[in-house]
Formats: sequence, C-alpha cells, structure tokens
Amino acid sequence: MKLKNIIGICCFTILILSSCKDFLDPYEYGIIDQKKAFSLTSTLDGMASSAYAYVPAGFNRIGSSSLTSASDEAEEVSDMEAIQNFNTGLWNKYNNPDDVWNNSYKGIRISSDYLQGTDTLTWWEIRYSNPAQYTTWTDNLCRNRGEMHFLRGLYYFELFKRYGEVPLLKDKVDLATVDRSKYGRAPIDSIVDFIVDELDLCTSRGKYLLTKAQKDTLMKYNKKSLPSPYRDTVAVYYANPGTWAARQGRPTLGSALALKAKVLVYAASPQFNPSGNTDKWKRAAAACKDVIDLTTQYPLYYSLSTSYAGLFQSIAWNNEFLYAKPATNNTFEIANFPISISKGSTGTCPTADLVDDYENKDGTPFSWTSFQAAFDAAKAANKALPSPFDNRDYRLKMTIVTNMDKFNGVAPIECFDGGTAGIPLYRATKTGYYLKKFTNQALDLTLGQTSVHYWPYMRLGDFYLFYAEAMNEAYGADVKPAGYTLSAVDALNKVRRLGRNDVKMPLIAVGKSQVEFRSIVKHERRIELAFEDARYWDLRRWKQAEINLNAPIHRLKITRNSLTTNDFKYEPNLIIENRVFDAAKMYFYPIPQVEIDKAAGVLVQNPNW
Repeated sequence: MKLKNIIGICCFTILILSSCKDFLDPYEYGIIDQKKAFSLTSTLDGMASSAYAYVPAGFNRIGSSSLTSASDEAEEVSDMEAIQNFNTGLWNKYNNPDDVWNNSYKGIRISSDYLQGTDTLTWWEIRYSNPAQYTTWTDNLCRNRGEMHFLRGLYYFELFKRYGEVPLLKDKVDLATVDRSKYGRAPIDSIVDFIVDELDLCTSRGKYLLTKAQKDTLMKYNKKSLPSPYRDTVAVYYANPGTWAARQGRPTLGSALALKAKVLVYAASPQFNPSGNTDKWKRAAAACKDVIDLTTQYPLYYSLSTSYAGLFQSIAWNNEFLYAKPATNNTFEIANFPISISKGSTGTCPTADLVDDYENKDGTPFSWTSFQAAFDAAKAANKALPSPFDNRDYRLKMTIVTNMDKFNGVAPIECFDGGTAGIPLYRATKTGYYLKKFTNQALDLTLGQTSVHYWPYMRLGDFYLFYAEAMNEAYGADVKPAGYTLSAVDALNKVRRLGRNDVKMPLIAVGKSQVEFRSIVKHERRIELAFEDARYWDLRRWKQAEINLNAPIHRLKITRNSLTTNDFKYEPNLIIENRVFDAAKMYFYPIPQVEIDKAAGVLVQNPNW
C-alpha cells in the first residue's frame, strides 16, 4: 500500500487505514506528500507526539479499573467491570481486557516511520543563513529521534511481556511487495537484543559509545555535527522550569537506562529464563547499576525521594521518577474515594491478603493471633485498646485507608459493617479497606476540584529492588563484585530504611542465603510497589501466578462492639472471591484471533488458546 497524495488537508494527521489493517500496515499522511511531510518541522513534531498515544495508560486504564485488581493485591468493587474477566478466567483470544497488540504496533509503525523519514534530514540550506533556527531544529530532531528509539523499545517490551514471541518489525513494510513469511514470531532473545540495541543507541551506550577522539573525528568529517545514528539521543533530563520544560514526561537518559534494565530483569526471570542462566542475571544487574549510578552522576536530576508518601502526592516532578506521565484531573479520586465522601464511588479495594503482609514496625510478621491476644489482654485490664493497623510498616497508612482512619485529617472512614463506608451500602468496600495511594484527599469533588497526578511507569525505588533481585540471583545477597559499591542487601535497605525519612523499617541483616533473600526481595517489592502495576507482572515473571492468582482472596470483617475507641471485633481471612489462573496457557496472552486469521498461517497462536 503506497503513500497517496491527499489534497485539501492543511494540517498533518496520521490516519489509521480501515478495519482491514493489521500490524504490518503502514500509515498514510493527510498532507500533500511524504517528502513534504518530512520537511516541515511542525508536522515532524506532531508525528513524534502522536507516537506516544499508544503507551498504556496508568490510572484506571482497563474500563474504569486498574490492572492491580487482577492481582492478589486488590479487588474491583464492581462485578461488572471487564477486569473481572481475568479473575474468573473468562478471557480469551476474542476478549482480552488488556490486549495491547494493535496499539503497540501502531506506536512502532509511527516511530519507525519517523526514523526512516528523517534519517537523512539535515536542513543544511539554513545552517549558515539562520544558524539559530538550524540549532533549534536539529536539537529538536535529535531528541525526537532518540525518543522514537525509546518508544520502539517500550512498545516491544509491552508486547513481549504479554505475548512472548512476537513479530519483529524494524522498518516500514510495503504491503504490495511484503513477504509475510518473514514476519512470524521472533525468538524472545532476538526481541530483547533489539530493545537493548535501541536503548543503547539513544543513550550512546554499548556499541554506540564514542570516545572523545571518535566523536571529534565524526564531527570533523560531517560538517561539525554527529551523523545518524550517533545524533539520535534522548536528553539527560528535562528541567522544570527550563528550555525544554514543555517536554516534561518525555523519556530521558534515566528512562532509557531504566527500560533497558527492566527488560533484562524480565529476560532473566524464570518465565523467560527457565534454565536459570546466571549470565542473564549478571547482565541485568549491570544494567540496574547503570540506573542507580545516575544518582551520583546527575544528583540534581536523579535521586531517591526522601518521602515515600510525597511520591504519590506530587503536583510537581519528583527526581525519583525515571519515566512518568502527568495528568490534571479528579477522575482517580472519583473512582477511589470511599463512598462516605461526597461523590466518592470506591473502585479498587485493597485485599486483606496484602494488608496482612505489611510487617510490624520491628520487622516481625504481623499475626492476627498475636494481635487478638494483645487486644483481649488490654480489654481485660481496662487499658487502651490497640488497633491492628497501628505499629505496622509505615507504608501501610501511606498506601491504604484502614478502619477509622481520618480522611484529610477530618472525617473517620467507617469501614466496619454497618458503618458509613461499610457493607451493606452500595459500592462499599468488599475487603474492609480503601485505596489511599495516588489520591489527593484535599480535593473537594463537589466543587469539581482537580490536581496534577503523576503515574510513575518507572521510578528509582523499583530499580533498587530490581538491582537487589538481580545481584542476589547472580552473586548472592552480600557479594560486591569489582566495580560494584552496593550488594543486594545494601540496595534493598536503601528503599526500606536508609533512603527515606518517613519509612524506617529495620535493616535486613547480612548473612542471608540466596533463597532467604529471594523471599525478602519479593516481599519488599509487594509492599514498596503496591498498586503500581508491578505485582501482576512480578507474579508472572517469577512463575508464581499459578499459586497467587489461582487462590482465594480475602476480606476483613469488622464489627463494632461499642463506641469505645478501637473496640471492634475482627474476623480475618473471609473468602470473597476464588481466582482462576490456568498455568497451561495464561502465562502468555493469546494473540488476537483476528491477527491469526489475517496472517494466513504465518502467526502461530500461543499454546492452549
């Protein structure tokens, strides 16, 4: 299918062809012709911006639900939401609530088209006649091209973590001459290598690393500018405020290094590395080290937030963010405020399974048996009654609204049965808990107030824990190989205590076995990254989904005994839903059947779908 001239359209748009399109189809241009499109800076910026349209959203992106409700950390309050199909096992090759196949390939095609169409673009004609304009245009072009490489890597990551082996398209395809037999499913290692290559390119790492002498030579013979691909670099950072402040939320050096590390961690994990190849973990550890090293190389731009709570209440950019998207609205609050707050409609209900996993402040596991004994003893002695939610990991109260917590410091949230936010009221929490993380409790929804929200696709806390996991698998918990300044346990303790002012959990001691520390890392990831779409993917890559996602989830039933403070009866571990996960097929998503049908035998469906 060739590019056509479309007369009468004044602005540049990118159009999806018709419903018969598949992942191989190119885009057409709503402008005079292709050559013109790639000579106008305004159309180039529009094209680059449009490539971001297909990045999976963060907040409540599946219907009005979050993917977290398909994991063991949450339950969606409405049984009618599409996310429930994951929990009941009623998803398939025709109906997948999280199907990103088409959108990912759309993003790949736009990014590839941009790179192909601008590969030889130089604007030499204005270099000397208008040097200021030339500098602005070329700087913008180099950033856009670097970002397109990042996006191609990101979209392929979104594909492979869901579907496994997928077709690998590196250039625009002409359907008039295409040999479809070349576009079957590429091996995982090939996809991972392609993503890493894209990210090395846009960060000038790996084979694209240049010494100063090499760079000077290239610039000398290329009229004082770097040629492609060496010019295709993402920015180190987008300052706010600053010259490039408008690009806040675009990928930077930190974004690209983080995506590379994340891809390599997944590639080393049991789902993609069943033989347990240690070299893959070593490669992942080195990539995670590159991310953490940003905190010393660029301390003004990259640092672990001293406030865990502040990360999720940010109305301004936080230096812990490696790749994050801002949005100004109140839709998340409407969807997740408790029903006792005007215009609140619940939504994501944290499970009792998750809440029970938050340790006591002394680092010991929480036990309902121990709590009940302490509660009964205090009641018998006529002493102040303890709450099961006090004296717990500091992150619990920063993440989850528990019974009688004050909302914005004022109204207590009555999660108990019969309370103003409890069963049997319509849309009351199913689990005994409400979500606090990411909500701005100060908003008055009756006045339509809004605020900025940042969805952190990748943040430093995640990568300290990725590093801890990779180092433990590669070397053990306490080992620091030559060139490394942090052991696995050192990195985990940065998140757990040393790097935060509002999280001061006991340090994990040295001397843990690899198996012991593996369990510790998994627990820490569950707590630190709750409701950030990490748990669902962690369970899959660890090959634990057949256990955790194939088991009941629980609620805490709370009944008020009297009006005395904290005088409640607690009934833990009540089943509210039996989850379904079929290990024979569900570790990988089914390729949409419509794509299988159109591929005429070239694409093979994932097993048992």
